[in-house]
Amino acid sequence: MKIALLGGTFNPIHNGHLRLAEQVLSIFHYDKIIFVPSYIPAHKDVSTIIQPEQRLHMLKVALKRIDWADYSDCEMKRKGVSYTVDTLKFITENYNLSGKPGLIIGDDLASGFSSWRNPQEIVDLADLIVAHRLHSDEIDLSFPHRYINNEIFTLSSSELREQSEKGRDISMYIPEKVYAFIKEKGLYLGENRQRQKLSEV
Repeated sequence: MKIALLGGTFNPIHNGHLRLAEQVLSIFHYDKIIFVPSYIPAHKDVSTIIQPEQRLHMLKVALKRIDWADYSDCEMKRKGVSYTVDTLKFITENYNLSGKPGLIIGDDLASGFSSWRNPQEIVDLADLIVAHRLHSDEIDLSFPHRYINNEIFTLSSSELREQSEKGRDISMYIPEKVYAFIKEKGLYLGENRQRQKLSEV
């Protein structure tokens, strides 16, 4: 099986994640895209990240009826800080792979790739695929990689959280059942809206 990995906090997963995965699948002819939610991300502020179980549930809901997508909870089970090199070792040992897996990263992370844990081992284990997120042009990266000429999704997860905290409707950017879960659990509410919700219970 020819697979590519898309890791992230998925806090929350949104349509941009799904569209990027679909484009990688089509352009590079993978059989499946495996989404890998991090437990504690190595390169992000953890103060705004909701519970791992909630992020994993949203991912499962989003992927439920997509036959070309799957998920691995290996980083959730491993706990601690999630390092890509450890995930690639797990995937290589536990999946029946045809060739090296692809590893999808955004150009926002690519500029700091040399500071990741064991970057050379990462590119030995996987084919690095860089997606446009912040830049329409390709940025310099000294490690072997391929760029995908993907559509740039205009909003990040953090921006969607900010919009939600301000009381704005983000339903058009998120899979329907994921949005329903967010509303049911009262996720991504601003402090005042959170107090109001609790007072209504």
